[in-house]
Amino acid sequence: MDSNLITRLDKDRFLERFFKKDPTLWKEEPGHRKVIENRLGWLRSAEWMLGKLYELDQLTEEILREKIRDVVLLGMGGSSLAAEVMAFILKPKSEKYPRFHVLDTTDYRAIQAVERKLRLPSALFVVSSKSGSTVETTSQFQYFYDKVSKLNGRKKGDEAALATGRHFIAITDAGSQLEKLAQEKKFRRVFINPSDIGGRYSALSYFGLVPAALIGVPVHAVIGSAVRFLRDTETERDLDENQAIYLGALLGQYAKYGKDKLTFWMTPALQPFGPWLEQLIAESTGKEKLGILPIEGETPGEASLYGEDRVFVTMRLAHEKSTTLKAQAKKMIKAGHPVIEMTWPERTDLGAEFLRWEIVTGVASAVLGINPFDEPNVKESKDNTGRLLEHLKNHGKFPVTEGILKIKDAGFKPEAQALNAFFGALKKSGYIAILAYLERSPATQKALDGLRHQLGQALKVPVLVGFGPRYLHSIGQYYKGGPAQGIFLELFAAEAPGGQVPGTHYRFDQLKHAQALGDKEALESKKLPVLAVELQAQPLPCLAHLQKFLKAYFKEHPSSA
Repeated sequence: MDSNLITRLDKDRFLERFFKKDPTLWKEEPGHRKVIENRLGWLRSAEWMLGKLYELDQLTEEILREKIRDVVLLGMGGSSLAAEVMAFILKPKSEKYPRFHVLDTTDYRAIQAVERKLRLPSALFVVSSKSGSTVETTSQFQYFYDKVSKLNGRKKGDEAALATGRHFIAITDAGSQLEKLAQEKKFRRVFINPSDIGGRYSALSYFGLVPAALIGVPVHAVIGSAVRFLRDTETERDLDENQAIYLGALLGQYAKYGKDKLTFWMTPALQPFGPWLEQLIAESTGKEKLGILPIEGETPGEASLYGEDRVFVTMRLAHEKSTTLKAQAKKMIKAGHPVIEMTWPERTDLGAEFLRWEIVTGVASAVLGINPFDEPNVKESKDNTGRLLEHLKNHGKFPVTEGILKIKDAGFKPEAQALNAFFGALKKSGYIAILAYLERSPATQKALDGLRHQLGQALKVPVLVGFGPRYLHSIGQYYKGGPAQGIFLELFAAEAPGGQVPGTHYRFDQLKHAQALGDKEALESKKLPVLAVELQAQPLPCLAHLQKFLKAYFKEHPSSA
C-alpha cells in the first residue's frame, strides 16, 4: 500500500476522529452529515449489549421452560443475515434448544416448507424490522399471525389476543409501525434497538443477538470477542499495526485504482459468513458509480480466469489445515494478485469479525469519499413494486411486460440477436449477476451454482448469484449505484396461484412477481442490460435446459465468450 496514505490518515488524526464519530471523515455536505451522525451507534454496540445480555438470558430460559421447539425469524437483509450466520457457525448441536428457521423471502413454497416443519403451538416468531414497514416481513407476519390466531379461535377478546401474542417477539426501532403493532397485538416481548444503528451494521445489537441467543448461540463469548477487538483497535495508535484501519485503507486504495472485485474464499466452516460480508460491503460502498464488489461463494479456479481487478481474501479457523485453500492462495500470489490471508482463533471470534469488517468498510468508504450509511438506490425497486401491486388491484392483472424469454422445455431457442446484445454489453472489467426469483432450496442453489460456473468459465468475469427478493436488501444497492459494469440475468418462475397475504389484495406469488418486474424496471432505468427469463414449467428442468442451450450458444458464438 502507498505509505503516503497511512501518513496522511495519521496526520488527519483519522483514528481519533473515527472513534469520536466525526461525520466529516466521509462527507462535508450537511445532508450527508445528518445521516452519518445518526448511523454510527454500531461502533460501540458491543459495549452497549454487554449490559443487555441478561435480558437475552432470561428470555432464553423462559422459552426453554415453555418447551418452545421452533424459532422462526421473519426479517430481511440486516434484520436476518447476522443471526443466520451465527446459527450456521455457532449453534450448538443439542436438542435442548429450538430449531431455527429464517424466512427472508416472499416465495410461497419456501414459506410452506417452513410451515410444514412447525408445530404451531410450540413455535415462536421473531418479527425483525428497523422501520417496521418492510413489505416482506409484514406479509410474513400477517400470514403466520393469521395461522396462530386460528389456534385460539375458541378464546375471546384479550384472552385470545394474549394467547396469540405470546407466539411473537418484535425487534425494531422506537416509534416504528412494528412497535405499535406489537403493542396492539400483545407480543410476548418488544426489543427496541438504538435508532443510530443501521440495518447492515446491526449484527452486534438486538437484531443479531436476540434470535441467536434463543437458539443457544454463546452470545456472551461473541460479544466478549467484539469488545476486546474494539479496545485493541481504539488503542493501537500505529496505523500500520492497526488491523482494521490498515485493512480498510488498503482495500479502499485498491478499489480507487481499479482493483475493486473483492473475492472471498473460505473454508466450509466459515462459508456462511460470506453473505453477511456481501451485504455490508456492497450496500455500504456501491454508490456514486464507485464501490467495492464483494464476491462470495465462487468456486476457486485457475489464475488465468481472473482479471487484474481482483483482490482475494482467504479465511480459515486456526485448527484447520486448509491445504487446498493455502495452495490456491499461493497460485494467486504467484500470478501477481493481491491476497490477504486471515485466520480466526476460534469460532466465537465471529463477534470480533463482525466488528472488524464494519470498521474496514467504514474506513474503505472514507478513502473512496463515499457515505457508507445510506442506500440511495434501494427505494426505486420498492416504489416500482408498490405501483405494480396497485395496478393489480385496479385491473386484476399486471401490465404486459415485453422482452421476456420463456423456457418450457428443451426446445428453448431464443433469437441469437437478443443474447448477442446481452453478452455483447459485458465489459472486460465487468461482471454478470444471476437474479433468481426462485425458491431458495439446496436443489435450486446447486443448479444455480452450475449455471454460475458455466458462465464464469465461458466469460472469464465474476459471476454472482442472488435470490430475490433477498438480494434487494443486500447487493442490490451496488448493482444500481456502483460502477455500471454489470449485466443481469433475471430468472423467475411462472408459479401457480397460492398463499393469500391476509389483509391485502395480493398473494405471495404476485408479490414476488411484482418485485421481480419492479427491479427489472429499476435496472433498466439505469441503462443496465437485463435479460429476463421466465421458467414456465418446473424450475429445475428449465434451468437444465438453459445450461444446455448456453453450452451450444457459446460454442456457436465464441466471440460472446
